[in-house]
Order: sequence, then C-alpha cells, then structure tokens
Amino acid sequence: MRFLDHPEVYDGFGPPPALLSPPVVAEVARHLEDIDTGSLLRDLPADAASAAAVCGFGEFHGDLGKHFEDRVAELTEFYRGAARRGMAVVEWVD
Repeated sequence: MRFLDHPEVYDGFGPPPALLSPPVVAEVARHLEDIDTGSLLRDLPADAASAAAVCGFGEFHGDLGKHFEDRVAELTEFYRGAARRGMAVVEWVD
C-alpha cells in the first residue's frame, strides 16, 4: 500500500491507508457483529446537545442514537459481505 502513502493521496493527518487481508476482514466482521449497540447507547445522554458533545460533535441534527445504530449496521453488513466474498479492504480514515 506504499503507493497510497504520499502527499498527493495521504495528508499525514492520521495513519496511512492500510490493506486488510481477507482473514482480517472476516475478523473485523465478527467483532462488528458482537457490538451491543443498546448497551453502548444506554450511557448516551438523552439531551441531543449533550449527546453530540460527548461524541465529539460540535452540533448534530437528528437522532444520534439512530445514526450510530444505522452506521454500525451498514459497516457490519459491508464487512460481512466482503468476508463472505473473501475480499480484502483498504482502510482509509479521512
């Protein structure tokens, strides 16, 4: 993945892009399936502004808990599908 580790593609803000091999993708899928979103959200403040602040958002419009549940479900389905197909995944935090 060194071709992604240069200033034109990677700005140095976080870790450089990483290639997750098919076995690692399957492991990530298993870990995502184990997330209990209900227990995580139980400690989230009921007040929307406080919940946004706890999560590091300056401002958030909408239901933060529902947003979190939806993103975890989407990510889980993505990794589950990639694992089922034996695919690798490029992890890139932007």
